[in-house]
Amino acid sequence: MATKKSTNKNVKEENSLENKYFKVSLDTFLYNAGIVGFIQVLEKSGASESKNIEEVKNGIKDYCIDRQDLYVSKKFLKKADLSQLYIDSMIKKFGDKSTISETFKNIDYLINKKDIEEDEFNEKIDAIIYYLSSASVKTGCDTLQSKGLKIKIQENINNIKKNKKDIDKIKKYLKEIQNDYKNKEVKQTLLMKNIMYNKIRLFWENKSFLLPVNSKNDLKEEFYKSFEEPLKSIIEETKGKYNCITCGMETSNNMDTTFLFEVGVDTNRKKSAFWNCNPDSFICPLCNFIYACSPMGFIEIGNNNLVFVNYNDSIEYLMKMNASEEFKENIKSKNEKYLFYNKIIQKILSIKTKELNSFQVITRNDKHYSSNIIGKDALQVIQTRKSDLKFISSFSVKTSNDEYINMFEECLDNILNFRNQWFLIFKVLKNDNKNSRVIYSVLFSILQIQITQKNIHKEGGIMKKKIHLSYFAGKSGDEMRKIIIGANNDINLSEEENKEADNKLRGLVYQLINAVYTNNRDIFFSNITRLYTGMNISIPTIFTNIFEDDEYFKEIGFAYILGLKGAYEKEKENKNEQGENQ
Repeated sequence: MATKKSTNKNVKEENSLENKYFKVSLDTFLYNAGIVGFIQVLEKSGASESKNIEEVKNGIKDYCIDRQDLYVSKKFLKKADLSQLYIDSMIKKFGDKSTISETFKNIDYLINKKDIEEDEFNEKIDAIIYYLSSASVKTGCDTLQSKGLKIKIQENINNIKKNKKDIDKIKKYLKEIQNDYKNKEVKQTLLMKNIMYNKIRLFWENKSFLLPVNSKNDLKEEFYKSFEEPLKSIIEETKGKYNCITCGMETSNNMDTTFLFEVGVDTNRKKSAFWNCNPDSFICPLCNFIYACSPMGFIEIGNNNLVFVNYNDSIEYLMKMNASEEFKENIKSKNEKYLFYNKIIQKILSIKTKELNSFQVITRNDKHYSSNIIGKDALQVIQTRKSDLKFISSFSVKTSNDEYINMFEECLDNILNFRNQWFLIFKVLKNDNKNSRVIYSVLFSILQIQITQKNIHKEGGIMKKKIHLSYFAGKSGDEMRKIIIGANNDINLSEEENKEADNKLRGLVYQLINAVYTNNRDIFFSNITRLYTGMNISIPTIFTNIFEDDEYFKEIGFAYILGLKGAYEKEKENKNEQGENQ
């Protein structure tokens, strides 16, 4: 009897929860991004959040995140102005970095700048004319004027075109444009028009305000009809004819995912893909709204490059991984992807270090989605060698044809794509023209990363042993470097002594590099034997390990060469012995 009562109680609690709250759970990357964006809308509204599912059962809070589930109060959704909250959240997310925002910053700059060079003035005026003459701004102004707002942005842009030589007149027209923009509705419309076409349209199209026939209609009204009104219409529903393919909700609405760029299914035109040509891939109005929020789940990292980290152990982790404040600076460089990866990997390691799981990184540009899986093995390597990765993160090498090798980018790319580091080490060593001394220390760090990549899962302390052997080999090379020029082994060489050592070792190093890269132990050991016997010095026992296998040979061989080039540092060995990188 006790079991039956307990079961009945659970059913009642579940029914009570279902009556008061909508429940959605993590799913595909785009839906997960939508959940992150939807929560931003809830936060913008000031909705009360609970960390305790019991408070939700009692209907105390507006929403609750419970691991992979999100509960949202039906009562809250019914009374909220969701369309305005959506617009406000979009502007908060993307407004500051939009071209419209930058354009009005330039207008403010030109109005207030007293002494400005003619070239700079003309450059900024041309940019202002270009952006404020765009089709999206024109349709936005038309919409505002149809609602009775007396704005003259287009008229003043035309006046500026006619008076490009008269700075005083131009500033007068700019002030009038600026005054129009101070109107809340004008600012909101122009910002959203810009965000619509540059951000939202990367994810969904041909619906609401992105349906071409609606281009001059009020943004909020169009969003309300397509997203808010359908959602509010099902709040009182208990059953329906259709089942949502994402959350399983029964609903009377048969919305499809046609509007979702690249991932949506057109149930009207592609019926042959369904059993008996009977489409069943419908979504409910709640999931429809969540998909509309998906752009806000992505992080902006460059010119129209957006990234989402699909680390879906829980909604909480997903939100932390995609928190925009972690990337306040707009990354704009040739290796922006790798700068982002570095940041996000360091973030994931700081959040969860005991149990590292794979995660998916989705990149969205103006053409398509692309996906990379960051594997558990790669994360373990990055965690183990994080100090080495930090050390190499700011170094590039100039090649003989005046191109640059970005050491961090190539090394990280090798880790993420399960490639070894040997070609990178060989390429930089072969490019031995004007490399600074520190580059060889960078290569030594990359060598440690390679050893870790290859041996991190091997038992019996193999990785630690190999790391130690590489330091011993590097030390042996450094000692030989100093012996060759007659320097004290305990001192740091001067610039002149380094040049002398490089000149004397150039031929030998060249032969050793080729021997190691081609796995030619005979040539390598023949050169080593000749070197040490010529100096009447005993050959270090470290070289007996090169006959173990190819990996041992490369690890010890390259470590010795880097020591000959001056990469070895006693301080690094001491840190390693203390287990800093282990």
